[in-house]
Amino acid sequence: MSNFGEALKALKEGFKVARKGWNGNGMFAVMSPGHPGLASENLFSPPLKNYFEGFGSVCILPSFMLKTAQDDIAMWVPSCSDLLAEDWCILD
Repeated sequence: MSNFGEALKALKEGFKVARKGWNGNGMFAVMSPGHPGLASENLFSPPLKNYFEGFGSVCILPSFMLKTAQDDIAMWVPSCSDLLAEDWCILD
């Protein structure tokens, strides 16, 4: 078991991480590395696509993603409980 600092290091190295205390089956978090210059026409959100269409490209910053128990992918921000937990597991 690890703390969030160790889990964060693993996320930055490209590993999946999960908490033993998460209720959902098969849930895990990953770090999306972002993209330094994504072509504006490749943005998936119509409002963002419209806003950035004259820019040519846009920098997508890194973020956390969560594989949910329902096999969806969602943006994720760790909660205070997640940050203080000592039950983090680093997955293959």
